[in-house]
Amino acid sequence: MLGKIAVSLFSLIILIPSCNTTEPPPPEPEKKLTLSVEDISTSKAWLKLSTENITIPVTISLNQNEQLRETIDLNNTDTLIYIDALQLNTTYIFEAISENIKSNKLSVTTFDTTSHNYNWEITTIGEFQSVLRDVWGTDENNVYAVGGLRINGQAVGILKWDGTSWTPQNNQGGFDAIYGFSENDIWVVGGGVFHFDGVEWEQKDSKLVNGHIEVLDSVLHNNTDFISIWGTSSSNLYLGSSGRGEYGNGKIIHWDGEKASVVYTYTVDGQSGIVDIYGISENDIFAAGMNDLPATDILLHFDGISWKPDNTIPSFPFKIYTVLSFNINETILGGTSVYFGGSGNWTATNFPFSLVWKIRGKAANDLFGVGSFGSVSHYNGEQWKFYDELYTPAGGRYRGVFATGDKVFIVGSSDDGITAKIIIGTKQGE
Repeated sequence: MLGKIAVSLFSLIILIPSCNTTEPPPPEPEKKLTLSVEDISTSKAWLKLSTENITIPVTISLNQNEQLRETIDLNNTDTLIYIDALQLNTTYIFEAISENIKSNKLSVTTFDTTSHNYNWEITTIGEFQSVLRDVWGTDENNVYAVGGLRINGQAVGILKWDGTSWTPQNNQGGFDAIYGFSENDIWVVGGGVFHFDGVEWEQKDSKLVNGHIEVLDSVLHNNTDFISIWGTSSSNLYLGSSGRGEYGNGKIIHWDGEKASVVYTYTVDGQSGIVDIYGISENDIFAAGMNDLPATDILLHFDGISWKPDNTIPSFPFKIYTVLSFNINETILGGTSVYFGGSGNWTATNFPFSLVWKIRGKAANDLFGVGSFGSVSHYNGEQWKFYDELYTPAGGRYRGVFATGDKVFIVGSSDDGITAKIIIGTKQGE
């Protein structure tokens, strides 16, 4: 009986097919090269090259219009490629290749030059040494100018343009800078720090209560007066102090929406100040620090972690009063000269005047530089134009400029030493 059972089991085992437990290997992940545009100007482009599932380091060939442009030894998965010597208003096709792996074909069109042709409307306002120091807006019909004015014997610090006229907004003067994020989210700084929510201007550093000062934020209060401001939101705001206050030395103050903190101190002999701040993103911000004696002006860069000096900038006698940036490699420095560049590669431009206090614009081919003696210049991506009709050799100074749409707003002081001046320029066509 046992023999019959063994034979049956043996037969059953033979009838059951054997199982193959070996599975095919998974397919290799797809290797990719991807090109994208980071920024474009009239003669330059910044391309981002990204790799996926490609072993680094690797050699990449970059083609421009199907011709080899350059060979790149790639050491990072993401790399910024700088392209120069391009023609105005021209389309180029770029492709990255590594052995048999090809990227997408990327179309890049460089900017054309912009028009220098503007008509100017000039307004003087105020009495008793009135001055405007900065200007900002959301569009050409919602613009604010700030400074210190006397109008009909009253102190005024803020004017609003509604597309037709300028209207005083408060009875307090002494403002130096303005920046905002919408028509209901605007900041002005100077001898105090104020925020506009669309209804009222609320002071953030301190307030008067029964004739006594109540400190609302000790860092803001102790470091007034402020002369520069920039941020990405009302909870990520940077203010630059003049260094004229009790605590000396210019500082960069960060406001997180609830409280302020000192994030950088410009420590030098003599009086220093953080004269301008401008950023590209929350992790890419520049600040210009100025010191008269000794001449030790500084350019600072914030990388999202800390503020550090850029030691590659041109040295004295070049002095910095303003900074503007469109990306880390396309930064504009203004002062006793104007330099374009970044990352250690600075080039002097043929700026037509000896001193510029502020440079602002909509793009690298549409910039305005304003300064002493009523000087106004426009950069169209290729050259600067100086507007002789606005020049006032007897005096006066333009301190702020804001461009939007086909308009540019310029503010400062008149050559009479009494009134403030506002200029509105309207572009007449390309």
